[in-house]
Amino acid sequence: MGLFVYLFKRYMLDMIREKIAAEKQTEKDRSDKVRLLKRREQELVQSSTEQECYIQYLIEKAQQWQQVFVLEQEKRKAAERVIYNAAMACKRQQTKAMEKMLIGKQVMPQAIDDAHNQLEQMFTEQERGREYIEQVLAYMEKNL
Repeated sequence: MGLFVYLFKRYMLDMIREKIAAEKQTEKDRSDKVRLLKRREQELVQSSTEQECYIQYLIEKAQQWQQVFVLEQEKRKAAERVIYNAAMACKRQQTKAMEKMLIGKQVMPQAIDDAHNQLEQMFTEQERGREYIEQVLAYMEKNL
């Protein structure tokens, strides 16, 4: 039995100790790996949370930009309507002025002829013509 104990201590005990040490090292390596994986998991969770916050921030910014864009678009359309209305008002005034001018061109010759004929009839008498010229001269002296 002494030989068995001696051989056991000499060969087997070292081998058992090496196996135990190897198992402890394997267990330690696994433990380290688990800690590393847990740390990486926490980092990923934190990174994911930060990214979610950043995404939410970007979504809010995009909504703000969209609101600003819509407001600017409405302002632009309102300005375009104002310009269009002003242009149409100007066009209407030009049309009225053109109509007046055309009417004047059509009516004026007839009115001048009528006025000429009326004046000719009124001033055929010399007395009336002299009275009219005196009135015109008196008016001019008075107002000029």
